[in-house]
Amino acid sequence: RYPAYDPKEIFTIRLALGCLGECSYCAIKFAVGKIRSKPKDEIVKEFKAGIEKGYKKFIFIAGDIGAYGVDIRSNIVELLDEIFAELKNLIDPFDFFVTTPFESAVPVIINRFSERAQSVTVLVVENRGRDVGPFLGLYRTGFLDPYLAVLKLHTKRSKYSQRGDYWRQDIYRGLVGGSKLTRDIVELFKKSKIGMIGVERYYLSHEKYWGADKKNVKDLLFEMEILKQEEEPKLGFFAGSMFWFNPTAFKPLKLISEKHLEFELENGMQDGTLAHAIERIFCQIARHQGYIVTSPRLAVVDIININTLDNKVPVL
Repeated sequence: RYPAYDPKEIFTIRLALGCLGECSYCAIKFAVGKIRSKPKDEIVKEFKAGIEKGYKKFIFIAGDIGAYGVDIRSNIVELLDEIFAELKNLIDPFDFFVTTPFESAVPVIINRFSERAQSVTVLVVENRGRDVGPFLGLYRTGFLDPYLAVLKLHTKRSKYSQRGDYWRQDIYRGLVGGSKLTRDIVELFKKSKIGMIGVERYYLSHEKYWGADKKNVKDLLFEMEILKQEEEPKLGFFAGSMFWFNPTAFKPLKLISEKHLEFELENGMQDGTLAHAIERIFCQIARHQGYIVTSPRLAVVDIININTLDNKVPVL
């Protein structure tokens, strides 16, 4: 359960007006117009004012909060700082791969992470398919094939819930929230046939979380020869699509034809897209390859063997 805060305890700061979307059904875009981000110094000034008034809880709002800054030459660097703060817990040497739609962010990302990682690789990709589209493009290049364990994180923000930031940060903590945790996870990959490790409480298996994605999931699994045409897929996935994984466990992803990987443009859809379908197939692929899908607590026990029907996420 998550606490319900008294609105009087919360200091709200608007980051921007308008959005980048071109949704034909939305009248707000015509009324408000394109995104207009508030300058950073004004936001910082408001934040400090809230602190001086005694506030300890803050909410940032915008019509298209994930697009904040694109009109004032800003980018995802602030969010990358969140990840950077957690990566200090990775004791073993690691390589860092980043996808971004902003060419201008490349030197900033390299400079920011080169002091922690053995190597930094940045791929500039089109802003399609949420975090899943760029990840799939990176995975299918083969760059990740030599690794035994890869940590998949992203900085995408929920456009339909103000609790998205809390959820994202909670997943970070569950995957890389301490040096002992990360060392234990890496050791699991070394000693057992682990395919995926995710945050246990965000593994969703209740039928209601199929949404509008079951048909797309079935079609994808059929194309990868994981599911027969007359069979029905079983639901089980780590919501948020952040997890540790062994690249070999995802090998069938390379069998999907390019024509079936045409991701929709970013428009904040909550369900029914190709990205949402692929989010729901990672675990099934890993198990089909003979790997265990688990959590740090369960270790070598597959999460499919415990009751997860009551699991839920803050934004649904």
